[in-house]
Amino acid sequence: MKISGNNIKLRPAKLSDRKKIYLWLAKSDLTPSMMGLPTYPDNPVPTWEEFCKDYNKSFFNAYGNRKGRHFVILAEDFGVGTIGFDKNIYKIYNYIS
Repeated sequence: MKISGNNIKLRPAKLSDRKKIYLWLAKSDLTPSMMGLPTYPDNPVPTWEEFCKDYNKSFFNAYGNRKGRHFVILAEDFGVGTIGFDKNIYKIYNYIS
């Protein structure tokens, strides 16, 4: 299932997208404004291993375990970001607060 508008589309993320999604989260120009030192010392940037543990294969699998899902945001069919949900809202809050 794709969700789309005039300019933006969302497509379910695949396991092959997991590394790119991690890099968007942990290694982008926006990372310091969301997590990690110096502004967010109580909310460190996750390691690849921590990210994979928190967002296991089911977040990138159409069948999943119904605990969460990632989507890739497409602009003109080019991946520009990600959005997702996790039923463990505390975990999400820790990643973005």
